[in-house]
Amino acid sequence: MAPSGQMKLLAWNSQGLGRALTANQLKELCRLHSPQLVFISETKNQFCRVDFIWKLIGMDCAQIVDPIGQQSSVDWVVWGYFNDVLWADEKQGGRHREAWSLKAFRDFVAKLEAVDLGFSGYSFTWANRRGGNGLIKERLDRAFGISGQFRFDNRWKDYPGCKDVMCGGWQRHFPGSKMFNVFNKVRNTRKELRAWSKEQKFNARKRINELQGQLQEIGEDRKHGDYRED
Repeated sequence: MAPSGQMKLLAWNSQGLGRALTANQLKELCRLHSPQLVFISETKNQFCRVDFIWKLIGMDCAQIVDPIGQQSSVDWVVWGYFNDVLWADEKQGGRHREAWSLKAFRDFVAKLEAVDLGFSGYSFTWANRRGGNGLIKERLDRAFGISGQFRFDNRWKDYPGCKDVMCGGWQRHFPGSKMFNVFNKVRNTRKELRAWSKEQKFNARKRINELQGQLQEIGEDRKHGDYRED
């Protein structure tokens, strides 16, 4: 059973769901572990077959993403086998990982602005199944939280109230692991900032048009001799 306040996630690289045996294995896994969220990759099936699977395992709804990918403004959870580690202590045995060898994966995570959601339980998810000094263990599976398409406008920090909105959004506590709490704090702060920015009616193009209109009126007033400075 998962600790209170935490979700159970089931990720499976199925390599095809066409066989009845594979579908029944998935159904049994869901029965044994009762996950709240199920992710299946490489299904190699059309929509109708995947839709049947969701109903078979008793899930309420499904989000099916085509192989070409999908852009969205909603939040994403990305997890599975990444075949690399972020930190040297996530590997035990074998050759020591130098800092430079971790840069590519770290840069990938940073570019996505992803947050590692953490984990509980055994520290390693993969082993080479060798004995003695030849045994190597690594944490190659992990889950990331990725926020939707939202960018903080650096000009906002100079506006009154922006700091209060950020502090208010960050102070809310979410039950769960530390990284789960951090991810949801970021998500909540972003939500509050988006609502605040709409209330402020930030629109550079609209403001430019307004100023151009005012300048045009001033020019017309000067032309007709009606302009005076207050």
